[in-house]
Amino acid sequence: MKKKSDDVTGIIYRPEDAGNLAVDFVRDLHNHRNDGIKIGLPDVDKILVPLRGGWLVTVIGYTSNLKSTFMDWIGLEALKTIPLESNKFVLKVTWE
Repeated sequence: MKKKSDDVTGIIYRPEDAGNLAVDFVRDLHNHRNDGIKIGLPDVDKILVPLRGGWLVTVIGYTSNLKSTFMDWIGLEALKTIPLESNKFVLKVTWE
């Protein structure tokens, strides 16, 4: 049975449990480090973990520092990984 959205008991963790979840997450990223969406810029791909579908990606920077252009680039790289016959999509939201 699905919990009601106002029931927060399933999303509150003890510090030990939160730590274990974080370690498991990092371990999973390490075990699947070649999966996901690469940015397409070799120097950036060496630093960043490949993005995963369903992740919220936030780019923060000063005005006129090509944030939107960078997000367009990431979106295009993500689109390359989606088969044409798929019903999946890439969504870009900007607060400009």
